[in-house]
Amino acid sequence: MKNLIKAKRLSQGKRHTNYAKSSSKQQSDCPVARYVSYRINRLLITIIVIASFIYAPASLKAEPVRWLNDHSFSSSQQKTVNKWLNFAVEATQKSFGVLPFDTIDFRVKHSRRHSEPVPWGQVNRVDNSILLHISPYYGLTALKDDWTIYHEVAHLYLPFLDDHDTWLSEGFATYIQHITMMQANVLTQTQAISRIEAGFGRGQANMRRARGSLYRISDNMHYNRAYMRVYWSGAAYFVEADLALHQQGKKLTTIIADYASCCLTMDGTGKQLVKDLDKLSNTSIFSELYSVYRYRRDFPVIERQALSELLTSYQVE
Repeated sequence: MKNLIKAKRLSQGKRHTNYAKSSSKQQSDCPVARYVSYRINRLLITIIVIASFIYAPASLKAEPVRWLNDHSFSSSQQKTVNKWLNFAVEATQKSFGVLPFDTIDFRVKHSRRHSEPVPWGQVNRVDNSILLHISPYYGLTALKDDWTIYHEVAHLYLPFLDDHDTWLSEGFATYIQHITMMQANVLTQTQAISRIEAGFGRGQANMRRARGSLYRISDNMHYNRAYMRVYWSGAAYFVEADLALHQQGKKLTTIIADYASCCLTMDGTGKQLVKDLDKLSNTSIFSELYSVYRYRRDFPVIERQALSELLTSYQVE
């Protein structure tokens, strides 16, 4: 069983244990009675959990994509959104490997903003569900063309990292969304290169108000409004790592697929993440770049020719 699934179930078990302890304390202050009550509660919880697996109807079996709140959408909207969710998850997993989840849960809500198809997306790290705000005025093609869902699904391939390493997690999702969209024929290679270069330009421009070491800026990203520097510095980190891997005949997509399969946890640190990626790639690329990027005070420079050659290696034949 994958580490991530273990972590989720251990966390759930802790919540059940705390509930049982609280209930027994309310029932009696007698140590013996409290212990007996606790054991009975634990036994009942175990029986309920086992029964839920044994007697669960076929309709409740896990599916790769599950939409949790479709009741507020019309029948035609439900069909459109279902096709979109499945398309995005399948596209991402085709590029980066199957995630160690029985189901990826989505909560889709109507947005009050209609300037773009998906104005907001967010991963809930308590249960790894994804919240998406969408405008109902856009059709399936427009939803597929929007980058938000690919970005949010990409987050699930890495653990939740602390604020100092937000640049690492956001940079990963920012770079990965372009590869996913390109391999799913949502973007051409030329479009992907143009978008990445434009992003680097926004990151560079953001340096004027976001000065200092990257990890410190990352820690205060919201206060400093340093989103562009943080996101795109992190994206440059993974582009550089991928370029170095490419020179050795390796790919980031393969390393990430291996990581998701063997090592993914609910949360972690950037230091442990790059250590794991080094081990899986049999290199020191990730940790060496991490030690440079974490403290860098400038914006990285990625040559267009290098970026073009890298994305060419990801073109679907």
